[in-house]
Amino acid sequence: MGIRTNVGLAGVQANGGEIKDIKVGSHQAKQLLGATGSCGVYLGVDSSSRVDVVLNAGASTDPCPLALKIAELVEPKLP
Repeated sequence: MGIRTNVGLAGVQANGGEIKDIKVGSHQAKQLLGATGSCGVYLGVDSSSRVDVVLNAGASTDPCPLALKIAELVEPKLP
């Protein structure tokens, strides 16, 4: 989990992975399934800040459902 105060959702880079635009609660978000088996859910707070939830599970397990669940727990606490 990370808090970024100098970059918003526009700063999420695919780096060989697959990005999807999603919504978590009332916040715009991006989900990134990385080429190495990681999954990140990036919650936009404003144009220059976001909260990152990133899980690494390896190639045999999809980490995205758990990353999304954690993001859903964090999202109501965001401005």
